[in-house]
Amino acid sequence: MNKKQVNFQEDVDFNYGEVYQNKYKLNDRTILRFFAAPAKFMRSDQFDKRGMPQYFVATSNIVSATVPNEERGQPSNNPPLPADQMDYDPIDFEPIDEPWNRYELVDGTIIRLRVTASQILKSTKRRNAFGEYIYTVDHNLSIDVRAPKHMRRRG
Repeated sequence: MNKKQVNFQEDVDFNYGEVYQNKYKLNDRTILRFFAAPAKFMRSDQFDKRGMPQYFVATSNIVSATVPNEERGQPSNNPPLPADQMDYDPIDFEPIDEPWNRYELVDGTIIRLRVTASQILKSTKRRNAFGEYIYTVDHNLSIDVRAPKHMRRRG
């Protein structure tokens, strides 16, 4: 299969518009907050079927938990392990809120991002400095691009 190579044209600066955290209720009664914070938006030389320029986003993930007191223990004194060496088990969860976040690019484009959790994992052995188990979130990122008319490709 021949795929066209993506050429990145520009690293586009941005401002935060409306930004919210995702929230999940875990079956251990923890409330997990998750935010995929954009670090970079790159415009490519490709366009979607609506004629909108395609952007790629690099994110850093932030996870925070409100854990019931009885679930807390002693913090792990060992140095953190790389994620691929951690012992994690999947944990059941229910979404409380998975909102769209809005970012305003300096080229006039509005980008809306929505993160949806596909799996949440809980460490079976390691705890953070607060004595809470460490969680990680596998997620999908949906992107909605609304570019100014002069940047759209007519087709």
